[in-house]
Amino acid sequence: MEVTVRHGKGFLISGFPRDLRQAEDYDAKMGQPCAVLLLDCSGSTMNRRLQQRTLSSLRPTDACHREACLRVESFCSGVTPVVSHYNTLGLLHKIDAELPPEEVFEQICLVLDSC
Repeated sequence: MEVTVRHGKGFLISGFPRDLRQAEDYDAKMGQPCAVLLLDCSGSTMNRRLQQRTLSSLRPTDACHREACLRVESFCSGVTPVVSHYNTLGLLHKIDAELPPEEVFEQICLVLDSC
């Protein structure tokens, strides 16, 4: 990743950082990112989307539902300090992820094009 940055190219890291310690470690080692995107949607939307993704798995539906609920709960409890950290630095961009996928993609492109 360091080589990529030195050559003026960027990269996208999905699902990271998961907590404030990871954010601070990343900032110290790699420097601050040009933008941090938060795909902002309700817990019920996250839950529904996670369950849709796992429908193709061979696991029982009840297990998938429980796992989705745990993942959403874990994300929601851990994301607040990370959001505050990057918001304070002026790097946070909230994307309205309740919108249709095409509109979410457009919002993401606008932010990334501004970097």
